[in-house]
Amino acid sequence: MSLDLLRARLARPEPSFAPFFMLGDPDPGTSLDVCRAALAGGADMLELGIPFSDPCADGPSVQAACGRALRAGTDVATAFELMESLRRTSQVPFNLLVYGNLAHRRGWGRFVAEASAAGASSILVPDVPLEEGDALAAACADAHVGVVHLAGPRTDDARLRELGEASTGFLYLAGRQGITGARHDDVPQQVRDAVRRAVKIQPASVCVGFGLKTRAHLEAVYGAGARVAIVGSALLDRLATHLDEHGCPPDRDRLLEDMEHWFGELSGHRPQQQED
Repeated sequence: MSLDLLRARLARPEPSFAPFFMLGDPDPGTSLDVCRAALAGGADMLELGIPFSDPCADGPSVQAACGRALRAGTDVATAFELMESLRRTSQVPFNLLVYGNLAHRRGWGRFVAEASAAGASSILVPDVPLEEGDALAAACADAHVGVVHLAGPRTDDARLRELGEASTGFLYLAGRQGITGARHDDVPQQVRDAVRRAVKIQPASVCVGFGLKTRAHLEAVYGAGARVAIVGSALLDRLATHLDEHGCPPDRDRLLEDMEHWFGELSGHRPQQQED
């Protein structure tokens, strides 16, 4: 059912905004409330990460979020419980990001079946290349969960086509070469060109992440043909400003109000505030 939600969303004419959350960050209860604030603020789908001690595709912001979630006791079972809680009241797609060790240790079939039962629409495993992903692909086909493959702006045409043909969810195009994290005030022309190229030569819907942090960034990649845009590191940085030295939110209501307002700006449902 959850894959059908993703396909229905991607079939709509308007593109989708997907904030990224590390499940359990800064603690399971607050994590759940922040996800709900994103949905209230207008998120069209969610990208949800399971914390891992060595997130090799991610920069310092996501690494810090992983650390906070792990210190709060979040494991795979906890992450699935949080997803289940969200799924009870939400019908937006949930796209799961997980590192290969966590899924492999549980067993691909069991992991994907549990992810599906918790409400996952698709799964991206960034450290498992296409050539080593047969077990993942088979488990996802059995559980009716989409497979997402990762490409970079320098991925050549032949490889893009191969990755797109193997993607049953969407193709995730990194907006820049390297780890996650926003570094530009604008979306560089080469990123927009990479999106246009990916859209043109392979069949899957294109999602763009890595380096996006404003509504203008989202509109730039939408204009180039992206069907989904993800904001992650900038969101986690904003969440971290509401935490004390122990990683706890001293004023949860203020945190949730601020995050919901920002989600509204990113989704386009509220006008962006003008800075003085």
